[in-house]
Amino acid sequence: MGNDHGDSEKEEEESQLDVSFEDITGETELTEEQEASTDRFRGEEDESRPTTQVTCPRCGNDEAYWHLEQTRAADESETRFFECTECGYKWREYD
Repeated sequence: MGNDHGDSEKEEEESQLDVSFEDITGETELTEEQEASTDRFRGEEDESRPTTQVTCPRCGNDEAYWHLEQTRAADESETRFFECTECGYKWREYD
């Protein structure tokens, strides 16, 4: 159904573009307000949440749940929020 070649190109492009929030600011922890905004995903079946290949900065696991939110001005890119599938650690990344 899908184009496997296109999917692998997209994954490669995403991995090349990843710059973590920690790289820019030295911070990885979410504020209480940001933590609360991710609570809406708690209780969802894990199987229904999207995952991606990204390394957890806390435990080194290579898979995390993710979602996007527009946290800055509309003309700026969305913020990516991650939650480690292994230890539950949460962090965010900006473009």
